[in-house]
Amino acid sequence: MNAKTSQTAAQRSAEIPECYAVQPQEIDTATASALIEAHAISEELTKAFGVSAERVGHGIDPVTETPVVRVEAGGVIIALAVPETGQPYVIQRHGQRLMELTANRRRRAQPKAVAAEFFAELKSRHLV
Repeated sequence: MNAKTSQTAAQRSAEIPECYAVQPQEIDTATASALIEAHAISEELTKAFGVSAERVGHGIDPVTETPVVRVEAGGVIIALAVPETGQPYVIQRHGQRLMELTANRRRRAQPKAVAAEFFAELKSRHLV
């Protein structure tokens, strides 16, 4: 990217008053850690269990405001909430709790085991 490109973009946003630069969201350490774990679980779902990368994502659920792994399954989005340390992982849909996994979140991430249990639940319900 050359210097002219960034200048042109800055000039355009100044010309259009409703166009604002995106501000980074302030995230606490616990949430950042949970997002990193959500990313690792989503990678395990695609690499180890063959779930299409187009169907898997991670981020912060707008309803519960918790980090989640999202899987598009059968036309709906199923989310795995990454809880605080010591709490069980929760499968939810539209922010509504469906069930808990037997796995509890530990200080040392266990993305492969959590991904395996989440995948098994999705598969048992014929969602993947």
